[in-house]
Amino acid sequence: MMQDGLLPDLPTAINAAVNAINQNKHYPNSRDDAVLQKHYQRLQKQLVGVTDRKLFEMGQEMSVKDGQLRKVTDERQNFAVELYKSRVESNRLGDSLTNARRALEVVQGDRRMAELDTEALEKEVLKTERDKKTQLAELNETRARVDELSQVARQHGEVNAAFSTDLKIQKRITEKTKKELESSELRRRHLQSELEEERKKNDAVCTENRALDEQLVAQRSEMAVAQTAIDKMNREISRLAEDKRAAEKAWEEAISAMARRDHTLQVVQDTHLRDRDRLTVAEVRARGVVEQRDDLELKLKIKENECDELYKQIDALKYAKTAAESKLHETTSALATHEAAESLYRQDLEKMTKTTLMVRDQLTTQEHSVVSLRRKLHDIKDEYEVQTQTEAQQRILEREESVRAEMRGEFNTQNKAQDAVQVRLRHSNAELQMELLAVHADLTAVKAERDFLKSRVGDMNGQYNTEYEEARKLRLLLERKEHDINLLKAQLEKHARNDINPLQPLVSSLQHDLAQAKAENDRLQSMWMDAQKDNIKAKDIAHRAVDDVMMLKTRIGVHDVVKTKTATEVANARREASEHQAEAARLHSELKRAQPLIEQLKHRNSELETQVSEQRLQVEEAQIDGSTGIMMLKQQIKTLQQSRKEANQARLHDEKCSSVLERKLIVAREQAEKYKTERDGVRQSEGDLKIKCEALTKEIESLRSMCVRQQEWLGMLQGGAANKSRVGMSMSASSGIDGDDAGKPSWMSSASAPNVHSVSNLDNARNEAPRSASSLDTSTGIPDVAHMHLKILTLTTEKQHLLNENTRLNRRLEESSTKQIAAERTLTDYMTKCTSLERDVSRKDREVRSISQRCLRAETIAAHIESQFKEARPNTKIDFQAPGETSPSAQLLAALIVPGQSTSPQRREVSPRRDSSIRRDSSIRRDSSTRRESMSGAPRASMRREAVLHESTHEYRDVARSPSARDALAS
Repeated sequence: MMQDGLLPDLPTAINAAVNAINQNKHYPNSRDDAVLQKHYQRLQKQLVGVTDRKLFEMGQEMSVKDGQLRKVTDERQNFAVELYKSRVESNRLGDSLTNARRALEVVQGDRRMAELDTEALEKEVLKTERDKKTQLAELNETRARVDELSQVARQHGEVNAAFSTDLKIQKRITEKTKKELESSELRRRHLQSELEEERKKNDAVCTENRALDEQLVAQRSEMAVAQTAIDKMNREISRLAEDKRAAEKAWEEAISAMARRDHTLQVVQDTHLRDRDRLTVAEVRARGVVEQRDDLELKLKIKENECDELYKQIDALKYAKTAAESKLHETTSALATHEAAESLYRQDLEKMTKTTLMVRDQLTTQEHSVVSLRRKLHDIKDEYEVQTQTEAQQRILEREESVRAEMRGEFNTQNKAQDAVQVRLRHSNAELQMELLAVHADLTAVKAERDFLKSRVGDMNGQYNTEYEEARKLRLLLERKEHDINLLKAQLEKHARNDINPLQPLVSSLQHDLAQAKAENDRLQSMWMDAQKDNIKAKDIAHRAVDDVMMLKTRIGVHDVVKTKTATEVANARREASEHQAEAARLHSELKRAQPLIEQLKHRNSELETQVSEQRLQVEEAQIDGSTGIMMLKQQIKTLQQSRKEANQARLHDEKCSSVLERKLIVAREQAEKYKTERDGVRQSEGDLKIKCEALTKEIESLRSMCVRQQEWLGMLQGGAANKSRVGMSMSASSGIDGDDAGKPSWMSSASAPNVHSVSNLDNARNEAPRSASSLDTSTGIPDVAHMHLKILTLTTEKQHLLNENTRLNRRLEESSTKQIAAERTLTDYMTKCTSLERDVSRKDREVRSISQRCLRAETIAAHIESQFKEARPNTKIDFQAPGETSPSAQLLAALIVPGQSTSPQRREVSPRRDSSIRRDSSIRRDSSTRRESMSGAPRASMRREAVLHESTHEYRDVARSPSARDALAS
């Protein structure tokens, strides 16, 4: 980044120098100015081209290194995956070994069963011997059979012995597998060590990248030196202008001198170009020498790898030889024990062979995976070597001076290294010859073993043929015995049908022996077939061994050819090394001749780079100062805007709350007016109801007195004289009624003459109780007391209902009054809170203004301090990244205080509108409270106060939970 910034400044500085030369137009030496401009433009182009080429090459090299690092990381990941796969395969191999052990346990169980069978056979033999003692005449042929059975028992013993040998072979196989596992573990450790080496190489690559970064920094410093050189050139230009002023008289001499100088400069430039061409040619030759040396090293490493592969192939051949020997031993043991092996044993052996084949396949797969991993490791090594070659080339390009100084020493070390490599090649060739001799000896031993195995196979074939003949003879004997048994059966059926019972055990035993003989015959046939198969397998193994021998011979021939080629390549490498030494000496001499010119150009380049770096640093400092000031101002503006937004939001929230409270207050007032009208109506209805109740009580009392008199009259009628006539009674009654009806009251008339018409007249006369006519009985004229009692009860219940409704309405009035009081209190609280919030907002505004003024003052003070610091130390850079633990001094705080600003907050006066509204609300509240207290008594007032306090506390809690109240408390 720094170089990219420095490159555009170099041509601009040189152009500025050219412009400074062009400004001197009032001097007559224009030809000299044109010549100087040409030279400086040419120098400018050369410097810029060199720097651009170097930067482009360095960027390409960095990209190549990054790609190589990515490849190395990918290969390392793949290598880790392959290592994990090899671990999984080793685990599978362990599982197969456990399965083989289980199969061995099964075989041991089968052997125990065979021993039990032999014991059973021995018992049967004893039984047959006891039967022989009792019946010697009839069991002559059975004795031969007993001999055959004893022979079978001996064969079983031989089978057991052969099985014990098989167990020993299996133990050897398990030991071999254990050894192979140990070898795989050693290989895994070797791979881990190689991984660690790769990690170290990656670390070395990282260190080299850091070194390249340091070289970039050094290149930047060189550009700064080039800038200083440009400044010096500007100073020289000014000095030359002064010289021109002094040399106006000697104009012609100056022209000739300038012409000579132009000629000398042209000569110098031509020599410089020739030297540069020679340098490029020398660099190309040096690169060719290095590449050839690296190619030779690669070839040597390839040869070493081929030798390692030969060693591995020889080890594989040895392993194949041992495997073939083990197989031959197995075949010989199988051929020796073919007579006594059973079908179950053969199945178990086939299972074991399958498991061993699986294990071998797994081992081959593991070997292939290991080979692939080694190939990958070789590829990684080759890539790393290529990378080291490229890095060596880069170092040669970047460190030309050190390479030129140490060229001879490197050639000497190269010669020594080549001699050492030749010595190593000789040793490796000698070792290869020794190993080839050992391989020849192994081949002769393999041939001898092959001949021995062929002879053994022939013997086994002869033995198999003899055994087959014996089995055929046994089969014929069995057929003859079957014929004899059939004859004996016929004789027994003819002559001794009555005495057949004692001979039945003998016959059954003979039949059992016959079945065993047949089974033995079948077993021998199957064993003969198995032996033939094993013979075929042994022949295949022998053919394979012959093929392996031929392949080894071809490999030996290939190794001889490779050895001759390596010898010729070593001779060519020596010849090329001598040629390279001569070329390097010639290049070294040329470099020495061109060294002073290169040093001069480097010095000028360093001066120019220093000047460019200084100007660049000044520009960067100015940009940093401006950007920091702008960022600080933007941050302060953002904080002020955020605080202003928060204050506006709080003010809007408070205004919304106050408007809601005003609406609630208006609604409460309307409800209070409504409740007042309802209360007046209820009071009027209460007065009407009281009047009705009084009339009803009077009517009830009159009815009660009338009932009493009617009862007295009935008693008088029942207790009067019975001898009076009904006619006289009616006349006296009618006369009494006609004479005294106008002057008597209604109840007297009804009591003296209880008839329907008098009662109806009485009811019509009474306007207050229109329904009292139904209280009398229509038939007898007696009043209905139950109906009257029911009417009284209904009237009392109606009265009670009206009283309850009146109390409920009073309670609602009291509740509405308490709510009105609480609303008025909350309104006053909100008014006070609004005033406090307005004061806080005004105080915050004042604080924000004071902070902004202090910030402006701090910026001016910081600018003044910075200017003082720059005047004191002009070349130092100020670190604006201030730590968080610094604190200002008392003098700085005093300097930051703005003059004419008071630190104590001022109180903001409440607007007259707000004060008038508060006073109006308080007067309304006092009037309503006095009115309610005059309407209700002391106990109701106390209950109302408690309710008001309860509701006011609840509403105060709700208000306190609002965000505006929280903000006010926080402020």
